[in-house]
Amino acid sequence: MLSWKRLATTVLFIGAGAGATACGDNITPGGPIDANPSDIDANTDIIDASVPPDAMLDTFEGTITVLEASVLGVPQLGQGIQVAASFYQTGTLPAPIFDTNPGFPIGCKVTEYTPTQAADVGLNEGAISIVVDNNGEMANVQGPAIPTCIFVPTKGYLCPDDPTCLSAPGATCLGGTIAGVSDGSGNGTCVPGALALIDADAPFTFSVTDGRYVSFAGSGSALLPDGAALPVVNKVDDTTIVLANPGVTSTTCIPPTAISATALHLSLGGVGPIPGVPDPGFLADSGDVSITLTSGGDGDIPTFTADFPYDATAGSSSGAGDDFTLDGANTAVLGDIPLDGSSFTISCTGQTGCGAGTGDGLILSITTTDGDITGLGGTTMPPPTTKRVSLRCAQFATSLTVPAEASAYLMNSGATRLQATLIRGELGGGGDGVTSNVNVVTGHAITTFKTPVAN
Repeated sequence: MLSWKRLATTVLFIGAGAGATACGDNITPGGPIDANPSDIDANTDIIDASVPPDAMLDTFEGTITVLEASVLGVPQLGQGIQVAASFYQTGTLPAPIFDTNPGFPIGCKVTEYTPTQAADVGLNEGAISIVVDNNGEMANVQGPAIPTCIFVPTKGYLCPDDPTCLSAPGATCLGGTIAGVSDGSGNGTCVPGALALIDADAPFTFSVTDGRYVSFAGSGSALLPDGAALPVVNKVDDTTIVLANPGVTSTTCIPPTAISATALHLSLGGVGPIPGVPDPGFLADSGDVSITLTSGGDGDIPTFTADFPYDATAGSSSGAGDDFTLDGANTAVLGDIPLDGSSFTISCTGQTGCGAGTGDGLILSITTTDGDITGLGGTTMPPPTTKRVSLRCAQFATSLTVPAEASAYLMNSGATRLQATLIRGELGGGGDGVTSNVNVVTGHAITTFKTPVAN
């Protein structure tokens, strides 16, 4: 079964390391769910954290990203807020093997990671809180409530509604019942692709417009395998929610079935796209975003807040990076990243390139894996067997070009699959600028996957 997974964890974009790790209106209650949730890897290492101008002084570095993400060419997968964060001691990550602009976050950089390095989820530097205020632009989504994101050993940063479910799970996150979801026809048939989760003890107090996933472990049900994290597409009340589940393929209703009393269900925010959510999604172009790191854990980075306020007098060049839709030519490039070592360009210029709106610039992040993809869905990125190649290009401009020298590393990566993500973002920062430096990015992103023909 396909599952949404998250940044470095058994719940969501799990398992990828050495980079950022994670964490609706317009949804018709009881409507058909035809989206197949898939493993979108949020761990895209958006900006190379090890590149501040005063890098010789920095001792700790990090990246936090808050993006409205969608999947290229698969509108039924919807869109949603995706949170990623990672922190490292300077020098512990491998240095770029290709870098057009050493010491700065812009330019193109290529880094190779061993399997061990790729699995590194970084350091615990405290809790991350995120506030999104859409300033009334979206009638039913004033601002999705994103839970505080915390560091989980071996998994990285997650944003759980109830952190105690990770440390000392109790009745509120154990057990429950699954059942089919009636299609309302009166014929006793149910909606394919939908599964209800009922737990009288569960505090499902979030709104469906907050964008939640639920992760499972030890359920004893083939529909809820360990590590599966499924998006919430409807909510009946605080004890009953509806999950998108591609394992439910029939209109025959699944009778109420108890899962193991010790099964863990964990609701998470900031995981990614929610099926069935069209534009404008959860993050308005006129929205304010505020991201705060409260120092804790290893305590290497002081508390800071990165604010991205929308200023109507400044037009769209404020707040988060604006939403965008690529034109045909740029869609073709992002959807079929060259693996022949050739240079290529992606543009996002006004109405012709990717629509109205602006951001500080563009970021293209490409990650490869040479892991075995046999039997896996087309959006699953397994851990690398030999190496992971990460290519990141960033420009304070409306287009960026990947030089042939950088592209050659993709050609020689032995990739069984790659993920490419294009971000229109606003850039902020945190840390004291002397012993710590954190890049913070918020905006909109489109991601896609490619499986080389040989595979």
